[in-house]
Amino acid sequence: MNSSLLITMAIVTACAGCAGLKRIAETAAQSPAANELQKASATPASGQTRAAPTQQKDPQPRVIQGAPALDVPTTQENCLALNVYYEAGVEHHIGKLAIANVTINRLNTGRWGDSLCDVVYAASQFSWTAAAEKLPKPTGPSWAESRKAARHAIEGKRIESLGKALYYHASYVTPYWRKQTAKIQQIGRHIFYSGARVAQSGAATKVAQTVADN
Repeated sequence: MNSSLLITMAIVTACAGCAGLKRIAETAAQSPAANELQKASATPASGQTRAAPTQQKDPQPRVIQGAPALDVPTTQENCLALNVYYEAGVEHHIGKLAIANVTINRLNTGRWGDSLCDVVYAASQFSWTAAAEKLPKPTGPSWAESRKAARHAIEGKRIESLGKALYYHASYVTPYWRKQTAKIQQIGRHIFYSGARVAQSGAATKVAQTVADN
């Protein structure tokens, strides 16, 4: 199966509340204090060598028993497993569980439907559903692992950091909303975001815990 069908940007959503953010950043960058800081950081003191910058890594995801088990029929569990398979079929178990977590988080909000199948097949959300009839039938170890991840999520297994995760995209794409929505972390090939968005507050910015698609 083409891996682009398995790992694809699943969620397209609008983001509001970001007006002026770029202007604020540009103004701050042009301030005298910022210029002095840039000079200081760009010019090592005499006799000193500048250390190579270190890249901050996302924390290692931790699986916990974070919720009560869901009482859902087999058809609903199957919808969740299908979503895991087509969104994260080539991922390790933790990456599959992450997709299942987001799907259940969306169910809990009630904004994408009242059942797992409603959430999975909500219009313009998980992109594989638009071509579901043309996709190969799930099979093999990847399908078994996807079903296992779905089962674990239904039993209440959660990735601790993804308690508020509602959105994600594949790491190789750059959707317009990625800088407008609060990033949580990257797990496998997906980057996860909460429902929070960046909002302006005077001359600074803050993360407001608001609904990103209001």
